[in-house]
Amino acid sequence: MDTNFWKSLPRPIIALAPMVGVTDSAFRQIAKRFGADVVYSEMVSADALVHESKKTIDMLRFAPEEQPLVVQLMGKDPSVLAQAARFVEERGVAGIDINFGCPAHKIARNYCGAALMRDPDLCKRLIAAVIEAVSIPVSIKVRASIRSAAHGIADRSAVTVLDMLEHIQDLPLAAIMVHGRSFEDPFEGGIRTDVIRAVKERFMNGPVLANGGVTTIESAREVLNQTGADGLGLARSVIGRPWVIAQVKQYLATESFDAMAWEKIKMILADHVALFDRSRNSVPFREIRRHLTHYVRGHERASELRQKLTMADSPADVSAILATA
Repeated sequence: MDTNFWKSLPRPIIALAPMVGVTDSAFRQIAKRFGADVVYSEMVSADALVHESKKTIDMLRFAPEEQPLVVQLMGKDPSVLAQAARFVEERGVAGIDINFGCPAHKIARNYCGAALMRDPDLCKRLIAAVIEAVSIPVSIKVRASIRSAAHGIADRSAVTVLDMLEHIQDLPLAAIMVHGRSFEDPFEGGIRTDVIRAVKERFMNGPVLANGGVTTIESAREVLNQTGADGLGLARSVIGRPWVIAQVKQYLATESFDAMAWEKIKMILADHVALFDRSRNSVPFREIRRHLTHYVRGHERASELRQKLTMADSPADVSAILATA
């Protein structure tokens, strides 16, 4: 039986990309309601899973309607990553992703995330170990480039995703998501569409997803056209705006999209809060506040509403605030 769900997804694939502190179960469920073809978990530490951290294990909880769900793992030890991958597979998710793209400096200092790109041989061993350990498809998320030495060291040359691809091209990876910016410029400026296009031309095993650069609904088509990618991994553009997923799909199909009225936004926000409250377990309610404040962007009373929402401690608090908006 072929377990590679990537083969059956429609093109272009519109994915909810992994985001720490954002893509929890509640948000993934909302994203699926708006048509996401595949959703990724937050980045999960392989070491924490192997050491049976309850908080980390709780991050693996999901609802059936989230499928296909890909759990993203972070780690630098092949044996630990493989053990964690087996643990994740037993939970019944659709796929596993390995993080080679996180630009957070606290992650890089531990030689994880994007820092691993500096050692393509280790990257290959990590990927091979996970593929060998599980029967579900394995993908990776990577950045366009990273300097070959840490900041402040004389060697300023860059290691690119293409260098990494040369080392791993014989491995049966199922998919690659490429963030089009470098480690050094993680979120600002344009993306390297030429690099993503080059990955698409070289990687033949499965889909290549472009990540970054979708700042408007219309720019989704531009990124696809310029990269030749099989789909998009939407990230910051959907925080507090999950309906952007549906708008992007509508625009790609029809060259137009429906606007979202404030009354509908309030209903979506309320649904998100209810889902979070049901699934949060021991996670404090305050963790959803980072979502709530994004929902009110553009509202004429945005500043006032943000101030109130950052103090909300329960679904009832949120409902009371929205009742006046």
